[in-house]
Amino acid sequence: MLPNDSARAVLLWIKVGVALVAAAVFGFGIYAIWFFGYSLHFSVLMLLVAAIWAGVLWWCQRCKVADGYGADLEDDWVKPSDNWGHRDREVWEQCKVLVAQLAQSGELDGLESFKKHAIHVFNIVAEEYHNSANRSELKVTLPEVLLMGEMLCNRYRTILQTHVPLVENVEIKPFYWLYRNKDVVADVAPWLCRLYKATKILTPQKLIIDEIKSLLLSKVFCEISNDLQKKLKKALLMEVVYTSIDLYSGRCKVKLSELESSNCMRHDQQHLLEIDPLRVCLIGQVSAGKSSVVNSLIKNIKAEVGILPTTADWNVHICTIDELEAVHLVDTQGLDGNKKTEQLLIEQVVNSDLVLWVLKANQSARELDVNFRTAVDDYYRQHKNLSIKRPLLLGVLNQVDRLEPASEWNPPYKIDAPDCPKAQIIKDALDYNEKLLSLDAIVPVVAGGENRGFNVEKLEATISICYEDSVQVQLNRRRIESINQPNFCGQTSRIVNTARKLFTLYQRDKDYYNNSV
Repeated sequence: MLPNDSARAVLLWIKVGVALVAAAVFGFGIYAIWFFGYSLHFSVLMLLVAAIWAGVLWWCQRCKVADGYGADLEDDWVKPSDNWGHRDREVWEQCKVLVAQLAQSGELDGLESFKKHAIHVFNIVAEEYHNSANRSELKVTLPEVLLMGEMLCNRYRTILQTHVPLVENVEIKPFYWLYRNKDVVADVAPWLCRLYKATKILTPQKLIIDEIKSLLLSKVFCEISNDLQKKLKKALLMEVVYTSIDLYSGRCKVKLSELESSNCMRHDQQHLLEIDPLRVCLIGQVSAGKSSVVNSLIKNIKAEVGILPTTADWNVHICTIDELEAVHLVDTQGLDGNKKTEQLLIEQVVNSDLVLWVLKANQSARELDVNFRTAVDDYYRQHKNLSIKRPLLLGVLNQVDRLEPASEWNPPYKIDAPDCPKAQIIKDALDYNEKLLSLDAIVPVVAGGENRGFNVEKLEATISICYEDSVQVQLNRRRIESINQPNFCGQTSRIVNTARKLFTLYQRDKDYYNNSV
């Protein structure tokens, strides 16, 4: 066998040889067509190829329409934002169906028609947020509208660059010239076309073939052009919906770059001196094993472990998982049925990026957990909180080694396809708790006792998978906090700058008047 360098050299020479042969055949073909009078045969061949190509494209287009491709609900160029709340997504889906119907029926054709429907969807979004405690219809500020326009232009620019070939080379000047001289062009263009066809009368065979080829190709490209225009108009209308939702949900008050750290993050940084970690909150009943889970994740003992409640208020610990940045693990006090405790824990949940719900596997009582889940859902159902993005709820079923049969413990177990009674009871416990509390995911672990360390690696991997969504939750929370906290320093600075300019103008006018006198 040849060494790698020799093999590459041989392959290179083979490619060069094939390219030379292809160039020779191409050159000889052009020479033969020109000097041996095969131009008619070549034109007929090209006509047949064009006809076959047009037929294939026509059939593909017909299959698309037959399969309901025109509705195109799932093939969208504009996607909803990851940090939107439940209410925002409901408004998005409602407008998405409307825009799809307009695009399918051809209602978006024409500039005036498009403007009318753009205003219509904007008003629909405004009406949906009309009853919000923070918003009323058309109650927006000038900076918000300008930021909305900036977002709309930037996002649609990305769509054009992604889906329109050679859009970077298209200049506005020719279109502007044609628009200004459209009357003259409309009068002159037919005469130029007739003159061009008249010059081809000398070769009638070529004229007929060119006309047929032009009809075929114009039909195909017209279909492609119309389809692209329809998608571009639909995308632009969906961008109007997207930015309108951001406008009326309050997200256009500040840019992403203007967000400050959240309140809880600043509080944590005062104790830990860490910057921008992910905030992961652990909740659960008293003695469910939250502190043991914390100890397993941070790989050393920093939290007290015992059978009595040991966490007063909450404690913050540092943890590094895989290659992610440092994480704040917030160990909270246990659920005890006290309303004050419930309110404190709800506050921690809504100010976290990810929630680990620790459940004791061999504890059948789940009333406290169910009641707390209901209280959390009630918080997010409040009208003022509809645009808040919820953190994922990741269940941690702790101490699965104590499930029946308690005397058996011989991991690993095939949880997805149980092959023994222990694996089956673990799977049943996972399914029961996940369904009962509507968890986004659940992981079985053993974080304490003799068998500690079981499946902790999978818990770390699951947290890593949730990282991107947790970052979106954090950004959503920081944006809302920035909206609700007016920047008094910035407003004072604006007033001072305005007063300074007014004083300068007054002094200048006064000096000018004195000099004139």
